[in-house]
Amino acid sequence: TVKAKILEGVQSYFKHVLGRPELLNRIGQNIVVFDYIRAPIMRKILEHKVFQSIKTQVADRWKLQVEFAPTVLDQLMEIGGRDVASGGRGMGNLAETALLNPLARAMFDLLGENVTLEGQLLRVTGIIPPQDANNYRYEITWDVQNAT
Repeated sequence: TVKAKILEGVQSYFKHVLGRPELLNRIGQNIVVFDYIRAPIMRKILEHKVFQSIKTQVADRWKLQVEFAPTVLDQLMEIGGRDVASGGRGMGNLAETALLNPLARAMFDLLGENVTLEGQLLRVTGIIPPQDANNYRYEITWDVQNAT
């Protein structure tokens, strides 16, 4: 039903709004309709793709192990998981804003304190949302310990 409505809307737009049905003919049958990403799938994408990507990149570049407490995933889902309209890209942007950027700041803090990152485990334990409407900066709670 969703696919039929979307295709009907696209056809109507090209024919009646743009007045250019020939453009639609050039596209042909190459219109792909995606459904919304539902919360359970979004959760899996965050856990198995986004979190894993962050862990791998940090480990490869800095030899620092990163671990995310289960509450971090819960908090990300609470912050943005109900907004199915933003889709995977929106959740990726949220993960960058609410998790990756604060993680980078935490790593810079450690480097500024001359802490050697190699061989350490940085455990992200929570996400702190912005405290006022004029501030869009998320923070994280974390601790660091020897990984061995």
